[in-house]
Parts: sequence; structure tokens; C-alpha cells
Amino acid sequence: MGGWKPSQLIVLAARPAMGKTAIMLHFALSASQQGKAVCIYALEMSGVSLADRLLCSVANIDAEHYKNGELTSDEWGRINEAQAEINNLPIYIDDNPTVTMRYIATRSKMLRKRGKCDIIFADYLQLVDTSTGKNRNREQEIAQASRNAKIIAKELGVPFVLLSQLSRK
Repeated sequence: MGGWKPSQLIVLAARPAMGKTAIMLHFALSASQQGKAVCIYALEMSGVSLADRLLCSVANIDAEHYKNGELTSDEWGRINEAQAEINNLPIYIDDNPTVTMRYIATRSKMLRKRGKCDIIFADYLQLVDTSTGKNRNREQEIAQASRNAKIIAKELGVPFVLLSQLSRK
């Protein structure tokens, strides 16, 4: 992709269950391993679920084994190593379920001032609270949320990766 560029808005869109969150976590992990402070706004999954997925990915273990508690002693060792690695990475996960673009902007600005926000990920666009009280249809609300994401990216001078779910139709 040529690297993430400051002020860039990247929309990662696909149908449900196509791996958008998995690739986002891969991107976030890669950026954090390069010393970039990563902010993830998780609207679909809990922070614990995202952390578990990240842990399984870094440890290179089967997520079903992890969920079912069927880990071998070797896998437990890899989990412990992965946990130590992840604990030292600059990754911030916010799983507030009622996030608005204003919330993302305010929170990200605060973290950016502290040197803790070099890239933003939001999973996913359609779950961002866009209720404005005005007479807008859903398409207009989503378009406005996308515009706001671009404004946030430009104001903070950071890349903003926004996941979006496409209709199965």
C-alpha cells in the first residue's frame, strides 16, 4: 500500500465476515511494532475480544483452541510470550459502544497531544452513532461520518483507517 500517509483516510470495505477486523488488527500490530502509537475504536467487538484475537495472532495459535481452553503447554508458552510482546506495544483500544465521530476526534486529539496517537482505526463505520436529530437518511449520515473521519485525519495529521461493511446485495 506504500505506507500510511499523514492526513490520509483509508476505507477498508467488504461484506460481513470477510476478515476486515482481522486485517485491521494485522495493520495495527504492524504499525505498533514499528513504534507508531495505535488508537483502535472498537464499536463491533469488546476490547477483550479484540485483545484475544490479537493475542492468538501474535502467538500463532488456533483461536478455537484458545476459546475452548484446549491449549497445549507449547501454546501456553507462546501465549505468555505474545502477551509480554503486546504489553510493550503502543496500542490503545477504546470499546465504548456509543462512539460518535466527535468522541473519536476529542479522544484522539487528547491522545495525540500526549504522543499516543499516530494512526486511528475505527471498526466500523455503520456502528458510529450519527444521530443528529435532523431529517437525514442513513446514507447522508454515513456520508457525513466519512467526511468527519477525513477531517479528523487532516486536523491531527494522522492516517485514519475506517472499516465499512458492504451490503450482501
